[in-house]
Amino acid sequence: MLTCCAEDLVVTKAFSGRERDWADIAGVISRQGAALDRGAIFERLTPLAEFAERPESISRLQLLFDSR
Repeated sequence: MLTCCAEDLVVTKAFSGRERDWADIAGVISRQGAALDRGAIFERLTPLAEFAERPESISRLQLLFDSR
């Protein structure tokens, strides 16, 4: 069975950007906390958000991290 790491899951869900995905991201952040590699997440998400012209996904994700 193939799975992805928590960081890739956060990136994928943030890129998708549905409300359910943001709730899932909050859950991942709550469970994984400091174990998440935030640098890797933002490094992977930033070019995707720029490509999709949705920079708000970066700021929304930052808010989720800051609120935990």
